[in-house]
Amino acid sequence: MLLERMAENISFAMDQFKREEQRKEAEVTLRISEARLRQAQAIGRIGDWGLDLETLQLRWSPQMFHLYERDPAKGPPTLDELLRHYVNRSGPPTGENIRRAIATGERVDLEQRVKLPSGADAYHAVVIIPRKNADGLVTKVFGTVQDITERKKLEKQRQADALRLAELSRRVVAVQEEERRQLAGELHDRTSPNLSAASLNLGMIAADLPPQTADELASRLADTRALLAETIAGIRDVCADLRPATLDYAGLSHALREYAEQVSRRTGIAVTVSGESPAARLTADAESMLFRIAQEALTNCAKHARASAVNIELSFGNAQTRLAIADNGTGFDPEAVGKAGHRPGLGLLTMRERVEFAGGKFSLESAPGKGTRIKVEI
Repeated sequence: MLLERMAENISFAMDQFKREEQRKEAEVTLRISEARLRQAQAIGRIGDWGLDLETLQLRWSPQMFHLYERDPAKGPPTLDELLRHYVNRSGPPTGENIRRAIATGERVDLEQRVKLPSGADAYHAVVIIPRKNADGLVTKVFGTVQDITERKKLEKQRQADALRLAELSRRVVAVQEEERRQLAGELHDRTSPNLSAASLNLGMIAADLPPQTADELASRLADTRALLAETIAGIRDVCADLRPATLDYAGLSHALREYAEQVSRRTGIAVTVSGESPAARLTADAESMLFRIAQEALTNCAKHARASAVNIELSFGNAQTRLAIADNGTGFDPEAVGKAGHRPGLGLLTMRERVEFAGGKFSLESAPGKGTRIKVEI
């Protein structure tokens, strides 16, 4: 009997020893996990928190004190003290979002600007997660706070860079248009008249030649005058491509109709322009951009679409200008543009960039055998 009791005592002692060892091992594991969590939170600049709705006691992890520049010796602030940090104009107040999470029982994510005790501004990504009790009532709220100040700075820098790039692109386009205008003006005002005068001079020289000489040179003179006439016509086409004078003195609608007639003569494609002229002229930049879109679309159509007809439609209203260009050509798969075995579609990219730089919308519809439709809204 005595031996049995001794064995029981030894077994009980051994069990207690094992449980104590397991407890110590669990405590060590927990301390290691907590240390790793603190290290991860410090690296990620993330803190976690909890709020007991019955006592309104706020629990903070060590990183939270660092994020809010608060002395850990003071302990977590009251809820009212915490909410004073948030700049409400940066978004809905945090207190309002906490109440929403409690009312709905749903997670809430938000970003808010924070005024720190040092006077510095910070940006925090806040996660609010409500926890319900057995009765389905929210009794606790917990979540995380991450410092995203650097990310916000980078976002603002990217936005500023994008604005600068857009402005630079607009300036490049404006310079290109001005250079086109000047070159077209030089060709129209100097080169074309000089060639016309040379053709007239040849005609007068031919009239003054002796009959025998005139007969001998008639064929050559006729060829020369035909070459001059062809060159003059070519210069007119180049001027229209560079910068049609009609665009400056008569506006977009007239310029498109004139250009459509020129393309029809040159390619045999039936190009029609429909729509009324606006009550007031668009800005010079807007007219230039829309004309270039139509010009690029017709060029692509002549090169690739094998279309027999193109319709250009202009409409104005509700402070918006709409340009739609549709052809009955072969069409293509828009998703395949730029992939291996397909042409890169630089013309389409250029059109889209022009529209987006102007703050407009560009859309493209096409399918093999179904033609192509381009729509621009500014």
